[in-house]
Amino acid sequence: MIEQQPRRLPFPLAKGWEWLQERVDIRGAVRTMLHITIPRGAKTYFLGGLTLFFLGVQVVTGVLLTLYFRPSPYGAFQSVLFIMN
Repeated sequence: MIEQQPRRLPFPLAKGWEWLQERVDIRGAVRTMLHITIPRGAKTYFLGGLTLFFLGVQVVTGVLLTLYFRPSPYGAFQSVLFIMN
């Protein structure tokens, strides 16, 4: 079997990652979060992930709306027309 080499981050990111790893142990926390056994009867376990996804969708669309909406009396109507079309 071929051994995979760990991916190397660009230098500034690698230095920040090492600093964070020394203080918080990110690898251990991620390993713990990814290897959780889910009980068979848990039908709603995925709802937290769905909530986070839809929060992200709302944040992205809200940012896009703030880029295109003009709050002046004439510009508001024109910008809403532009956004809708």
